[in-house]
Amino acid sequence: MATPVEAAFWTFAGNLEVLNKQPDLVAQRQRKVEKLLRRRLTVVRSLLIGSYVRNTITRPMEESDVDLLVLLDYSKHKRWLDGEGVERVRERFSGCLAGRRRPSTVPIGRHALHLRFPEFRLDVMPALANPVGGYLVPDFVRREWIPMHPAAFDEQIARLDQQHDRRAIPLIRMLKAWNRTTRLPLRGFHLECLVYRYLEEGWPIREYSITIPHLLKWLRSALNRPVEEPIFGQIVDAYLDEGEGWPKPRQQVVTILAETMDQIELATRAAQADWRDALRIWKRLFGPLFPIR
Repeated sequence: MATPVEAAFWTFAGNLEVLNKQPDLVAQRQRKVEKLLRRRLTVVRSLLIGSYVRNTITRPMEESDVDLLVLLDYSKHKRWLDGEGVERVRERFSGCLAGRRRPSTVPIGRHALHLRFPEFRLDVMPALANPVGGYLVPDFVRREWIPMHPAAFDEQIARLDQQHDRRAIPLIRMLKAWNRTTRLPLRGFHLECLVYRYLEEGWPIREYSITIPHLLKWLRSALNRPVEEPIFGQIVDAYLDEGEGWPKPRQQVVTILAETMDQIELATRAAQADWRDALRIWKRLFGPLFPIR
């Protein structure tokens, strides 16, 4: 029989799952974006990618991102495959999405333009076909094109989830909930690559109340090594060392991880006396969707 703490983690796993991903509304937004872009660009097609497709998106959905990859015609737009081209595609997408010819104030991330709707944020990512498979997408910070293969990564996550009795995806969601609650700067894809590496190293998923502390402890050492995505070997954590200020994002993560481990130690001790006290500590770490009853 599961302990009260373990039972709470199972309930938490269910609470994080987005049961209604609003497919009709997402498709409507997708069609609207594609229509705007087709006015000035030769678009082959658009497709949903990322956590929305892999089902690693977490509740509440209005605080999550839906990734939309827009594939441009290679023969018409291959001239953009350089640093200056990255800037041009950014300006063109920005202008199209704002409904005007000049670049607008559409927020821009590292690889995508962000469109905020009440129900979710739509991240619109330009792409060109990669001759070796997958796509080439812009890195607006480094002004270069990088390879990515969303479908191949989806297959890897699905494989791990099946190998671990459908508990890998819930584990990813829990890590994302902790990241959100502690206001860490870790990006969703980075977190998924970390869980991928953790499981590929051979660590099992036992009880969540045991695996989560072990994963977070492992994370402290993993942050000292570059993290690669498994398809093309692209480094996904370089952003933690960028910027002029101090501390760097990586140091912020290390500090909060240390604080998290202290809280986990308190929760472990509390569970031996009163499991309700332990649940209250876990709730502070994982947010409002973690149950305390």
